[in-house]
Formats: sequence, structure tokens, C-alpha cells
Amino acid sequence: MPPNPVLEKLKTLVFEFKDTVPVVVALRNTALSDIHWKQIQEDIIGEYFDVKSPSFTLQSLIDLDAQAHQQKIQEVSTQATQETILE
Repeated sequence: MPPNPVLEKLKTLVFEFKDTVPVVVALRNTALSDIHWKQIQEDIIGEYFDVKSPSFTLQSLIDLDAQAHQQKIQEVSTQATQETILE
């Protein structure tokens, strides 16, 4: 069978989505404070973004290549939760 460009594009989109979901979960952590957000934006991703903006979407995270920083983002989210528990 000849290669199907639509299938390849769909496959890419599915993998991008799959890889970004853990980042979305970590960023939805209500324990994240301004300090944690600053760390994620400046130290990890290297760019400011406003997750509360109506124009911020899943595609925005993909465009920021947030999935490449999944482990570090999850570590900050976990740290935020632990700090909340210890308070």
C-alpha cells in the first residue's frame, strides 16, 4: 500500500496529544504557587505563558514543546503537593 499522508499526520497528532496529557495533569495541580509557575516558565520551558488565558490551548502547550520537559514539570508539581502537605 502507498503511504497515506493523512494517516501519518493523524499518528503524529495522537502521539503529541498522548505525550502532552501528563504535562496537562501536572499543570492543573492546585498546589502550584507563583514560585512554582515561575520555575516552570523561566527555568524549565524558558518562556512565559498564561494558562488562564482563554486563548491558551493544548496546542499552545505542544507549541511550547512542553512534553519535552514532562519529567521536570512533574517534579515541580510533585514538590508543590509535598510542600502543601507539610504546611
